Amino acid sequence: MKPFAIIIAVILIAVACNAQKKPSIAFEATVARIEPWGLVKISCGIAINYRLAEYTIGTVYSGKLVRGQVLPVKHLACNYNELENLKVGDKVLVVAEVLDTPDKVNWKQYPNSNATSQDKTLTISHRALSVGKLVYPTADWPR
Repeated sequence: MKPFAIIIAVILIAVACNAQKKPSIAFEATVARIEPWGLVKISCGIAINYRLAEYTIGTVYSGKLVRGQVLPVKHLACNYNELENLKVGDKVLVVAEVLDTPDKVNWKQYPNSNATSQDKTLTISHRALSVGKLVYPTADWPR
């Protein structure tokens, strides 16, 4: 049953990638870090709000990525945020579109953060279209 569910998930991801007009990628990864909400959870309103997540790439299903690469991706934070139920170390399937122009963004840090200035500014080239947590990882994960 588990292999069947994974095969269906991969097929759905492939279909989603092919349905997009912009170039897209699909990959299996481990959550490396998730940007915290700021002092206040701000949903979309006048401005569009995004949260960032970094993923360590495992299996690539679509697109040009390298296994082991750490990829920052921005996620729309309107109403429902798929990052809410994820934590560092979770294994996920991600479908993302390639941005026309990469964004330079600041990683939001709490005031007492020990992050270096290099960690705070990232170049983002992908926006998540969908993220699914792997509840039943494959028998050979990680490869």
